[in-house]
Amino acid sequence: MHTEWSRRKLFVAAVVLALVPRLLLFVAVQPWLPSVSALVIDQPNSDSLNYHELGVILARDHVYALDATGTPEGDRVPLYPMFLAAVYTLFGTQPWPALLLQILIASVGSGLLALTAADAFGSRAGKWTAGLFALAPLQVLYPLSLMSETMFVSLLIACAYSVSRALRPMPDAQPVRQLALAGIALGLATLTRPAAEYLCVGLAALMIVRWRRQPRAATLRSAVFLATFALVVAPWFVRNAQTFGVATLSANGSANVLLLYVLPMEMERRSASREVAAAQLSAEVTAEMDRDGRGQDNELLRSQYDQLLGWRYIRTYPVSFAKHYALGIFRTLAGVAIGSFGPLLGIATGSQAFDIWAFGDPVTLIRQWLANHTLKELAFALVVSAYSLVTYVLASVALVRAARARRWNRSVDPAEWVLALWLLCAAYFVLVTGPGGDARYRVPSEPFLIALAAAALVSTRSTAHRTRTATLEPLQPSQPVLNQAG
Repeated sequence: MHTEWSRRKLFVAAVVLALVPRLLLFVAVQPWLPSVSALVIDQPNSDSLNYHELGVILARDHVYALDATGTPEGDRVPLYPMFLAAVYTLFGTQPWPALLLQILIASVGSGLLALTAADAFGSRAGKWTAGLFALAPLQVLYPLSLMSETMFVSLLIACAYSVSRALRPMPDAQPVRQLALAGIALGLATLTRPAAEYLCVGLAALMIVRWRRQPRAATLRSAVFLATFALVVAPWFVRNAQTFGVATLSANGSANVLLLYVLPMEMERRSASREVAAAQLSAEVTAEMDRDGRGQDNELLRSQYDQLLGWRYIRTYPVSFAKHYALGIFRTLAGVAIGSFGPLLGIATGSQAFDIWAFGDPVTLIRQWLANHTLKELAFALVVSAYSLVTYVLASVALVRAARARRWNRSVDPAEWVLALWLLCAAYFVLVTGPGGDARYRVPSEPFLIALAAAALVSTRSTAHRTRTATLEPLQPSQPVLNQAG
């Protein structure tokens, strides 16, 4: 991008382009109607009801609790419930104003993502990114739910935007300032969903590798990033330490070792449903806490026992865990979220009773999924799957081309650091959920896969243009013969 004016135009165009399909779907769904509002508040296969109740009680009673007794809440990090509470205070407890604001937040995220791609690979990459993000099915759907995904994704994009500006040698980049902003954005993202907690380690490692020939700069910049991140999340650690006696972000982070990593493999090992296996594992945790004389009313303390039991199972059954970890990644990449959004879209669905964790191999899962869904659901799944497949293929093309370029040119193109950043962010959120794979867990990875896909499209079009030019314009006798394949 050569001028500030062209960057602003791209940002505005990307925001408007993202707004259009999301607002059209908003109007089509009519979430202001009481019947639709009830579906949004208690959306199947989601945490929407808990978020709604936290927002209502926080707005009404000014306490962070899930019930009128004011018992402190330890499962959820605070930023998204605080957002809902602010909206409910201003507009009442109907969800549709929050959904409208989420559409705007997602659209601003689209603008930042387009700028990130344009800064690294040119304006055409920014335009492709804006177009692909505007039409991404899951990115269009999630702003219409009382779920933290939209805010989370936009904050991750803001973090990646600042990191990318620091990674590339730009005259006005001010790396320390950009990395401080990135640390703040990632801290806010972590207070929206704790899954981002360890991404700071990967990003700091990327910075150290980027500036490895400048040790002082690498140390300062990564330290600033980590310090600002820590300053944002530290108050919530302190709150939980004072309230529950456990310095951690939330109960969910620790408990998920048992509920996301171990539960799927224990369902197969015990030949039990999700509910039965979860109840059995919960009883084991309760027995261990009773044996240690611990009370059952401290959810963060209980989550520590969940975590310990979970790691014990993983060490005992590593082969089963590895199998279900791979299967979970497949479910994350192939999921279509029909169980969550089918009712909201007016698709008559019986899929809410379909448990994707109940099948121990991809072939059986696909066969049973096809047999248990209607034609409308299959059509919806086809749209989501086709988009995802195209994105995966193009992202892979971008990475393969970058790897091939590195074979022939040992100097690092500054844009390659942005590719590495996108790959790190995309891979992190696919890998971190492991066996608990689901379409929802792919949502944070999608913007970065989309940006990679846009980079591939620009590269492909450039190669095709060079090939046509070489074909249509014969070489003059004095011209050297260049290798056009690269």
